[in-house]
Amino acid sequence: MSADVAAGRLVQLFPEHGRTGRPMHVVCSHDHYRSTRLRSFVDFLVERFPPAPHT
Repeated sequence: MSADVAAGRLVQLFPEHGRTGRPMHVVCSHDHYRSTRLRSFVDFLVERFPPAPHT
């Protein structure tokens, strides 16, 4: 992914926030959740920001 950012194919949103460990929520309607594009985006978020382990 960093190669895509360096090449200008992707832009980083909110780089100042980084990985802060703060909760992140994705809210969408049930019908939109089935969208391939949205599902791909949610999969990306889960991969990039894995859920915190339960303590």
